[in-house]
Amino acid sequence: MGKKGSAVFIVILVIAIGFVLFLSVPIGGKIGLVREAMVSFIFRKPPRFISMEVNVDGAPRTVKPGESLLIKGTETVVITKIKANTFFDSYLTADVVGFGNTNDLHEPLETSQIRDQLLAAGLRSVPIDVYYIEYNIARIPLEMELTEQDFLDRVKGSKSIDDQIAILKSAHASFPKNREFVAKLDDLLTEKNDYEALAGIYKAMTEADPEDIHAHAQLSRCYIRLGMFREAMAMSQKIVDKGRADSNTYRRMAYIAGQTGDFDTRVKHLRKALELAPGTDSIIIDLGKTYEQAGRNAEALEIYKSAAGKARDREILIPVIEDALRKKNDKEAASLLKRYVTHYPKDGNAYAQLGMVMGRLGDADAQVAYYSRAVEISPKDPVLLYNLGASFEKVGKEKNALEAFRRALAIKPGDKDSLLRAAALCLKAKDYQSSYGYYQSLLKVEQSNEYRKGLVSAAVGLKDHEKIIDAAGQYLKHAKDHDAALALAYAYEARAASKTGRQKLEDINAAVEAYQLALKINPKSTKAQEKIPELKIESIRLKKGI
Repeated sequence: MGKKGSAVFIVILVIAIGFVLFLSVPIGGKIGLVREAMVSFIFRKPPRFISMEVNVDGAPRTVKPGESLLIKGTETVVITKIKANTFFDSYLTADVVGFGNTNDLHEPLETSQIRDQLLAAGLRSVPIDVYYIEYNIARIPLEMELTEQDFLDRVKGSKSIDDQIAILKSAHASFPKNREFVAKLDDLLTEKNDYEALAGIYKAMTEADPEDIHAHAQLSRCYIRLGMFREAMAMSQKIVDKGRADSNTYRRMAYIAGQTGDFDTRVKHLRKALELAPGTDSIIIDLGKTYEQAGRNAEALEIYKSAAGKARDREILIPVIEDALRKKNDKEAASLLKRYVTHYPKDGNAYAQLGMVMGRLGDADAQVAYYSRAVEISPKDPVLLYNLGASFEKVGKEKNALEAFRRALAIKPGDKDSLLRAAALCLKAKDYQSSYGYYQSLLKVEQSNEYRKGLVSAAVGLKDHEKIIDAAGQYLKHAKDHDAALALAYAYEARAASKTGRQKLEDINAAVEAYQLALKINPKSTKAQEKIPELKIESIRLKKGI
């Protein structure tokens, strides 16, 4: 090799060494970028991502490696440029994963759509992938600045409980101090009986804020639902230890004690709950039922009695009312029943009991009023209608009474008590036809001399000879009754007046027998004494004429 060749070789060697040093030694600035681009091109390596230029509502932004793009769901966003250490910018693309086009450069992004999808999925961001040909050279988080109202609107618009839960969990993570999100989550998870998931939420809240008493209380509730009574009691005890316990805390502790069969502890906690919330019906009921379950009914009744003066709940009032009725303490029963019907105005039985009690107390007008109200509520109850009729009768409103009895009979035709009352009222009102029918119905129900006698009276009122003869004849077979015998005699005598010959003679003789029976029953019967001789003479005369 000559001198010239050696020189060329040295120059080439120097250039090669320089090129190697250019490629390997760190160099900053624009020269460094050129060096990186050359390396990438020569060795076919992915270029280095430098930045992404974005226009947000007309304002430029630059996103560098390790940064994210934070936007609102209402903003207009356009990716304007991608920078990388490459000679060929045309091969650089940006794709919003799951949205937009294959290349979203210079295309306005549907940010409202992205917001809705994020809310539905319970996510905070979607990735923007930056590519150089097939190489993914960067992944930039596109984060949404979601508001509390965004989450609420999305929950409202979703029909899927699971989707709502996912959205609310994301909302709670974003806005941990918003109690509305937790409350809605509580409702939905309770509906699904997913107390394990709910317990996880409240447990995290207690760990984040040991002074969050509400979270402690709700976690205790979840533990109860999960059957974790020891954990539930421990969580409630923490509230007590902090001096923040309310009546509900002690009620939960009472419930847990009840589940474990600790009667004394349950009573202790319930009494403490009642001390903190005096006059609370539900606590009083729990305490009373606790005593009842232990067979200590007298103590339960005393608990109810102590609260009955101000109580509103039927479970407290009814045992006390029943006790007063059982002991015939009518004044107390009336007072309690009046209080009861103010809170339960549709309880017809309570008004009926009031009617009964007021009747025993001698207030007939009040009795009518309360029975009337009971019938308004239960118009098809024959017993109530009978009682209403009896109360009307007591105050002298016999037409109203009869109407009530008739309504009762329309519902229960064979009701003996209503039939008897109606029959007597009709007889008194001289409605003999109706009275006769009622007495006939009574005799179909029961063969009674009282009913037979009533039938006679109705027949006499009708002045129907045949009915009198039949009714009186039947009655006298079972009873000795002077008036019935006279009525029978009168009927035979009256019928004889319309007949002749042997038929007339038979009725005259039957009349004589009836008068003789009357005289036998009552030897001082002047009517019988007068009629017997007269009719005997008439009988002799008729015999001669036949």
